Amino acid sequence: MNVNANYSVSNTSGKEYLKVNTDDEKNQKFELTQISDGYKAKAINKTAKADDGLGSFGLQKRK
Repeated sequence: MNVNANYSVSNTSGKEYLKVNTDDEKNQKFELTQISDGYKAKAINKTAKADDGLGSFGLQKRK
């Protein structure tokens, strides 16, 4: 899937978070968990879980 978005990553109390703004939904928030080949991004707010939001997804390391 291709998505045009602006994003930022932050670290709070030892946890990593991803904030994403797309054309359809602003202020989508995800908790990042490192997995063997990248990260799992778990949707943690209403905007990210909305029909036009990204929902939970995985991020793979570039090869």
